[in-house]
Amino acid sequence: MIAQESVDAIKASMDIIDTVSSYVELKKVGSNYKAPCPFHDENSPSFVVSPAKQIYHCFGCGVTGDAIKFVQEYEKLSYPEALEKIGDMVNVDVKHISSVRDTRGYEILEHASRWYHHILPQVSTAQAYLRDRGVSQESIEHWNIGYAPQSKRTINYIKENLFSPEDAIDTGIIGEDGGRQFARFIERITFPIRNANGKVVGFGGRTISDHPAKYVNTAQGKYYNKSRILYGYHEAKQTIFKRRAMILTEGYLDVVMMHQADIKTAVATCGTALTLEHIPLIKRSEARVIIAYDGDKAGRSAALKAARLCGEHKIDGGVVLWPEGKDPADMIKEGREQEVKQMLSRSIDMVEFVLLEICAGLNDPRAKESALKEAEAYLHTLGPIHHEHHRGRMAEILGISPHLLQPLRPVIPEMPINDRSVSSSSVEDIAMLQFLKGLCEFESYRQTAEMIMGDLADGDIAKAIKGEALSHVLVRDDIEPMGEHHFRAQLSVLRNRFAQKRIEAISSDESMDFARKQFEITKLRLMM
Repeated sequence: MIAQESVDAIKASMDIIDTVSSYVELKKVGSNYKAPCPFHDENSPSFVVSPAKQIYHCFGCGVTGDAIKFVQEYEKLSYPEALEKIGDMVNVDVKHISSVRDTRGYEILEHASRWYHHILPQVSTAQAYLRDRGVSQESIEHWNIGYAPQSKRTINYIKENLFSPEDAIDTGIIGEDGGRQFARFIERITFPIRNANGKVVGFGGRTISDHPAKYVNTAQGKYYNKSRILYGYHEAKQTIFKRRAMILTEGYLDVVMMHQADIKTAVATCGTALTLEHIPLIKRSEARVIIAYDGDKAGRSAALKAARLCGEHKIDGGVVLWPEGKDPADMIKEGREQEVKQMLSRSIDMVEFVLLEICAGLNDPRAKESALKEAEAYLHTLGPIHHEHHRGRMAEILGISPHLLQPLRPVIPEMPINDRSVSSSSVEDIAMLQFLKGLCEFESYRQTAEMIMGDLADGDIAKAIKGEALSHVLVRDDIEPMGEHHFRAQLSVLRNRFAQKRIEAISSDESMDFARKQFEITKLRLMM
């Protein structure tokens, strides 16, 4: 949290003309300034900035606000991130209530990034490696690529610049073991990793020696969370928002070389698979995402998981698998930029890719039946329209008749179920028991399931959902828990029913005013 004194100092120091003109070319017209609106396409300028009122307004699309709001919208930042950005622009030291050491840590990371970059020209082997990979000098400068030297030299640099070892350890540049301090990046080419606001939060380090770990990344810590960071996002975000397109790759050099080839929407996960925590960052831009991974077994598996995750969160896009043994960085270095661009333009639809990975190449009837269940469960996580649209294609891939495809039935029926027992052996109740066993296995979904199903179910099953009869389910050795994909599909079906039921109740509630109704209904529709 930014200290109020810093907020006040930023607001007192900022000027909207200075702020906006650092992003947009303004022309003085009378007492105001005008420009083509940066938030929508237009030929004649309708974007007006008033120095007297310290606000901007577009008479074309209606956007309005102050300098902080402008930076928020233009850079796609949160309010605190925008304040920090303007603080840097007006030379105000941004202090955080949580700890003065936080600011010191960012300072150390920025200093280290510049120092590594300064050392790179002194190391011929590092320069030779980058030249061999096709990285231009312009890219080295733009991405501030550097070189981390021997451990002792890094520790001496920290001490000489009066940074405390404790602060340096917090950043992940220095490590400690039994009182012994050591540099975490030793004789490696360094790629600074920046957050959405442009601050250095960590590094990726590529060995140029015979070290068995080809890449080393900053460990999870106070400043760096690999599950929330996309390498290159800060550099790519304006193009991503403008084009509503994002290319998700696997490596630092892939991003650098794709940008070098004028593919400016490329970003990469940092030494991890795509995670749930990445999704909010991706969804900010409402971009169509191309998952562009290696074509080997590991790459296909990672692409499948990423495509499933994107689909479940209503992110549209496609998948490209590079030829085995090659990646986009290699292809661009070889002068095959156009081939890379053509492959990206001909990506396989994400849903099609998932169905092919689940269903293709199966001959055994039992394998087909298992794949059918998994594929139908996956389609149900995408919603009824996707399910209906892709069912025919699923049958075609499996080589079965479409009439064999049945809608996935929710484990909780529509009617009240007070009079039914969880120990029943009917088909529906067995499915219910499998779902309840799944609740025990997939703890991360427990809270959501309890809220949704507790509202939809009554009687013994409702008690079981709330944990009062789960012991009965757990001792049933004849009941296998649902697979996770099937479980999530059921939860998606139930979530839609829950939201629809609540919408109907709110719509008929005469005690609630119209504005409140609209707000609550909108929230519920986002669940569906």
